[in-house]
Amino acid sequence: MKRIALFALTVSAASPAAAFDIYVTSDSGAKDVAEACVLRDAIAYANSGVPAGGCGTLSAAPTANAPTTPGVGNRIFLPPGATITLTGVDDLDRNVGLPAISTVLTINGNGSTIQRDTAIACVHDGMVEPGEFGLIYNESGLSLNELTLRGGCADGTTGYGGAVNNAGRLTLGGVVLDENYAQFSGGAVYSAGYAGTDGQVSVWESVATANVARDGGAFFVGGSTGALSVNASVFELNSASQYFSGGALHLSIAAQANIVNSTFAMNSAGSGGAIQSEGQLALSFVTLAENSTSSGSGGALQIGASGAVQQLTLKSNVFADNAGDGVGNCQFGGGNVTLAGANLSSDGSCSGFSLASTAAGLQPLAAYGRTALYALSPGSPAVDGAVECSDANGNSVAQDQRGQSRPQGAACDLGAFELDDRVFAGTFEPIIN
Repeated sequence: MKRIALFALTVSAASPAAAFDIYVTSDSGAKDVAEACVLRDAIAYANSGVPAGGCGTLSAAPTANAPTTPGVGNRIFLPPGATITLTGVDDLDRNVGLPAISTVLTINGNGSTIQRDTAIACVHDGMVEPGEFGLIYNESGLSLNELTLRGGCADGTTGYGGAVNNAGRLTLGGVVLDENYAQFSGGAVYSAGYAGTDGQVSVWESVATANVARDGGAFFVGGSTGALSVNASVFELNSASQYFSGGALHLSIAAQANIVNSTFAMNSAGSGGAIQSEGQLALSFVTLAENSTSSGSGGALQIGASGAVQQLTLKSNVFADNAGDGVGNCQFGGGNVTLAGANLSSDGSCSGFSLASTAAGLQPLAAYGRTALYALSPGSPAVDGAVECSDANGNSVAQDQRGQSRPQGAACDLGAFELDDRVFAGTFEPIIN
């Protein structure tokens, strides 16, 4: 899968001179376990280079490695398919269940899950109750791969980022963010940067589903250096409760985001059902469908302010069947909007679209590969609708969200799905994988 990034992650945080591998041997969520290497001790070991619990003492010595990718640093490997359940807080200052990440680190999940104990309720009352905590706080360079983060509960005064509160640089690859909660912002991920390269997030082939917050149901990205890059990912059934909040994503003033080949489905908010943007946002080959607002406008997308920093660029997208109060798919407000190539809207709310008030011909949301998306029906005006196969930044887009090659017909299709519309023996046969 080609990864298209808005920014390059740079590494300045200190880490041990010789990067090493740590193999977690237990699914225990405890700490200081002498009989095995557990995740909480593995992180403490990676941070300091000093053996913790059973990590680096009873287990074999770390395997030295020489990472070729900047930012890999030390590496932790989880047992395949394990479920690691956290029952208490490790970092009291940030109210999270794991030690704060203070070194450049990669955690390879191998299909494992890190979760807060599901037997403990998350009350959503603005008070920190016993057993309510977020999962991860990152202040360095953290990469998470092939991992599920579930059930984080960032309530009370530390209510930011139910799964990850990011003050550094974060990469999510093949990650599922499921049913996390934040009292304030970023139900799954809160990321804010105000100096250097802090507050940067890169997401690819990942899923954010059923996360909840007051503001930015799944993601909140803010600050003067806050930046988000998303490719081949899906945001579905996330919700934010207040006005100007963004059911899946809230991009605040001065922050920036570049989103390619991705789907926003059935998210909801007070306004900005899928995305609320007050920063610099570029969407290319994105499908936004069945999102809604409860009291405001912009069923899929709302720009909530005006000025030089409110910049929106749209290229080769599909906005379909989103519902808002008075304004359906889009509410551009006073922002600076650049429309590149063709874009489709099922209603007339997205001013200037070349295909306005046009039925998109989407099939129901369904899983294709590791993520869900809306397939195009034969005859959809989105088929072969793109002017060129490049994103808003001029980068080639050679695949769709599934990894299907683009184009399959005379031109690339609009949105996240590329239809294989080959003809067999004079009969039209759409091929959907």
